[in-house]
Amino acid sequence: MGILLETNKLTKHYGKLTAVNQLDLKIEEGQVFGMLGPNGSGKTTTLGMVLGVTERSSGDFTWFGGENGPETRKKIGAILERPIFFPGYSAVENLKIVAKIKGINTTNMEHVLRMVQLYERRNDRFGAYSLGMKQRLAIAAAMLCDPKALILDEPTNGLDPEGIAQIREIIVNIAGMGKSIILASHLLDEVQKVCSSCIILRKGELVFQGAVSADMGTSKRVEVDAPEQDLLREALKNTPFVLDVEVSKQGFLVSLEAGQDAFTLNKYLQDQGMVLSHLQTLKKSLEEQFLEIVNKS
Repeated sequence: MGILLETNKLTKHYGKLTAVNQLDLKIEEGQVFGMLGPNGSGKTTTLGMVLGVTERSSGDFTWFGGENGPETRKKIGAILERPIFFPGYSAVENLKIVAKIKGINTTNMEHVLRMVQLYERRNDRFGAYSLGMKQRLAIAAAMLCDPKALILDEPTNGLDPEGIAQIREIIVNIAGMGKSIILASHLLDEVQKVCSSCIILRKGELVFQGAVSADMGTSKRVEVDAPEQDLLREALKNTPFVLDVEVSKQGFLVSLEAGQDAFTLNKYLQDQGMVLSHLQTLKKSLEEQFLEIVNKS
């Protein structure tokens, strides 16, 4: 896979406010990539700059391994704001208008309407649609030109659980077609369920980039116990790759350096003559990891 998007020191100032600060970012093609961060973290501003709708203060960016400009933009489908269509027109009529504005044909219309589960309601007025249906029509409009990449900014914002599930299913299906997707959200659960990699932004600063997994944090936690707890506590404190030791219900909760795990801890303690009666790796939820990363920044 090649590079979908790369930024170099991308920065946006609004007067004295720095919305995005020297963002260096590299996203590979063929994945669902999450941009995670609280409201005001710079997600929408970043997307606006790389889509050419927000003027950058400094820095630069390229798409698809080095491309930029109007022709490149045609390869990208995007939803940055609330979907805006003519309320008195049907889905079909609105998509025809979108196609005319973009200068593309409508041969893909039936496919995208089926993709977003609106084909049966294609002749209904947009004004009669629920919020979830409106959002799905916006995705259909973004996919009308069969883009290489799809950009979604808070696609489930304001939706009920059923609407969120429908959008999530559509995202997974589009990714299954080989499309690259960048998904901006402040919802941890949303990113965890559909994204393979992500960044975390805080006040315009990049504070994390990596896989969406139990390894997002800088350390791992292992719960241990032994018959001789005083000796175990002393052994843990003298273990070079142990960052912290806390008392837990099952003995001790140990934070390990990145790259270390329960196996290496157990082996080290055995070499010191310590036999454990309890050993368990505790995985952090994405929420715990997100809060840890943001608070440390």
